[in-house]
Amino acid sequence: MLGGLYSDDSFLTLTGPERATILALGVLMTWLCLWWCLRMGRGLILPARLAIALFVFAIFVWLSPQVYYTFYMRFFSLSLQPVISWPPSPAHYAELLSFTGRANLSAHSQGALGWLLIVASFFNRPKQKQVSVTHLFR
Repeated sequence: MLGGLYSDDSFLTLTGPERATILALGVLMTWLCLWWCLRMGRGLILPARLAIALFVFAIFVWLSPQVYYTFYMRFFSLSLQPVISWPPSPAHYAELLSFTGRANLSAHSQGALGWLLIVASFFNRPKQKQVSVTHLFR
């Protein structure tokens, strides 16, 4: 089903229920990132909303491997250990957003999340003040 480009992806080694569980976790984390991005950007100007989108994206890319690893401990005999250290370089984030880095589901999903957050920031505009006609003549 996902052969070709993703034929060597570790996701494909999982069983159907394991895949469904990982996908559900991914959807939940995506929704939380989108909610967090929109919530933090509410009422701010576009450059600030874009900065927030990139910040949320950077935090997700940096910390999500630990979340997934902890979740994978449920399926495999893995020991509890940290799998993250320093945040990735700006070049890594650029590779994810341009889809020029590793060709796997994880990297492409992260790139898609980054673009989702960026696009969402354009639709989270501050509400304009509504001026009533009676207010103009006071």
